[in-house]
Amino acid sequence: MIYNRLVLILTCIIFTFLVGCEKVEDSLNYKYDAPSLPELPFRYRPNISANYPTLEDFSDEGATLGRVLFYDVRLSANNKMSCSSCHKQAHGFGDNVSKSVGLEGKLTRRNTPSLDYLFLAQAFFWDSREDTLEALVTKNNTHNRAMGLVYSDHLMGELSQASFYPALFEDAFGTEEITQERIGRALAMFLRSLETYRSKADQAGQVFPDTRIVFTPQEERGFQLFVDNVNVGCVGCHGGSAIRSTVGANIGLEMEYADPGMGRIDREKEGHFRIPSLRNIAVTAPYMHDGRFQTLEEVIAHYNNGIQPHHALSIKFHNGIILPPGPRPGIESEPKRLNLSEQDQAAIVAYLRTLTDERFLADIRYSDPFR
Repeated sequence: MIYNRLVLILTCIIFTFLVGCEKVEDSLNYKYDAPSLPELPFRYRPNISANYPTLEDFSDEGATLGRVLFYDVRLSANNKMSCSSCHKQAHGFGDNVSKSVGLEGKLTRRNTPSLDYLFLAQAFFWDSREDTLEALVTKNNTHNRAMGLVYSDHLMGELSQASFYPALFEDAFGTEEITQERIGRALAMFLRSLETYRSKADQAGQVFPDTRIVFTPQEERGFQLFVDNVNVGCVGCHGGSAIRSTVGANIGLEMEYADPGMGRIDREKEGHFRIPSLRNIAVTAPYMHDGRFQTLEEVIAHYNNGIQPHHALSIKFHNGIILPPGPRPGIESEPKRLNLSEQDQAAIVAYLRTLTDERFLADIRYSDPFR
């Protein structure tokens, strides 16, 4: 009897182990299956792109190919990571950790930024070192801490051997030829298609068939503080459709920056980093270039009374001076203190939460086609 029970227990353990291994194997290899794509490509061109000539090199077929490449682990050196490993749709195409886990378990140097309205952007990476999306995707895929990819004949051969890629490249570019340049163009098309415009903040005041979207009193108070450029002035840096700026800023995070940001090239810009989008900000924590703040409340508390008097602090963050952000050698005044009440700080956070676009976060056009 005891022997039979031992055999039964051992059999169950072995079965569980084998099933577990099969699931792990499936999770590692599923992306080698053909992607599930619609017969006709989704519409990817952004709704407000008509006046932006940067979208001349754009097609729905190209963005479709870019979507497949974005989620394909073949584009990493170890065939285990994709762009989506760090840029997760559920988190606004950012990551939910301070530093992302890259190739061979190495952490990235900086927090993974969210992705949206990139067709409006003029500089990329936290230090704005690249000025085109094509350069961004190439540099990120080849970075030894991120994906470590080396564009080579081996990679082109691997993609060409996949049953679905030749047809996708032909649809996008007219021939089946697979090149580094075409990979970069297709990924850039997909990234330029990431447009989020259906949040509560976007719809506030609009009348829909059966309802009218309105802010709560707290959200309305937060909105008024956000756009009040005399006292608070968040909109001075975070404006426009993307709710961000095309320049960088030093916001006084510390007196000595371990990461100098743009100051790596220009000392007057030490501690300057690209001003990020605030769209879907509630799901893109942690915050700042190094992911130091875990919550929006911590971010607002920093602006309220935590700005440090760094020598390159942007002008906007000097007490009593309201000007566009930029380098300012030396300190002639104390850093700005908002001195907001706890209620007003909570109101700003409440408004920022209305920038979440749930439909964008679940939009099938941007989702993993291999699942």
